[in-house]
Amino acid sequence: MVPWCSKDKEAETAAVPMGSETPRDETRREEKRRESNARRGRQQGMKGDTPVNSTMSVGQARKLVEQLKIEASFCRIKVSKAAADLMAYCDAHVCEDPLITPVPTSENPFREKKFFCALL
Repeated sequence: MVPWCSKDKEAETAAVPMGSETPRDETRREEKRRESNARRGRQQGMKGDTPVNSTMSVGQARKLVEQLKIEASFCRIKVSKAAADLMAYCDAHVCEDPLITPVPTSENPFREKKFFCALL
């Protein structure tokens, strides 16, 4: 039998119409929820709401905090603005892109050298 699907609980909730709960009932329900979350956290190796990673050392945690501070300090822009800026940059530098305007064969250092005579 699944504990969250018992007929007794269904009968209890069916007997109480929505919106007619007293503040005391809400407080009691909140306390039960906290207790079950705390119990679940102890089973999963958690202390309160913060997960504990036993393999992470203090030094690694400090490095992680530093990295997160650096990432949080970045100036963020909307994707639509970033895409527009990227398209404008590509349009401005299209003449310098060797994939769009190929390098002339006379200036290409990687071209295949032609042999004038082949020995058989």
